[in-house]
Amino acid sequence: FSGCKPCVAELGELDKLNKKISEQGGEVIGINVETLDGNEQNIETAKQILETKGASYRNIYFDSASDAGKFSLGIMAFPTTYVIDKNGNIVGEPLL
Repeated sequence: FSGCKPCVAELGELDKLNKKISEQGGEVIGINVETLDGNEQNIETAKQILETKGASYRNIYFDSASDAGKFSLGIMAFPTTYVIDKNGNIVGEPLL
């Protein structure tokens, strides 16, 4: 989330990773739990931070009542990184 200093600090590295894995068909996708349900103010704040940090990879938000929203609201450590395969399966344990 936007107030998480370690989360913001890793944005540039995630952008570099995205460029590297995109050559192999992969993609980094960011999710900021403060932007769930389309919270416009928090989306704008997140966009400004992403731009400042030079992060151009895709970032998404969704409805907090959706399965993805409920899953993301259950994350208690930030930043948390998951690797998802092309079939939508979580691979291994999350990186904290």
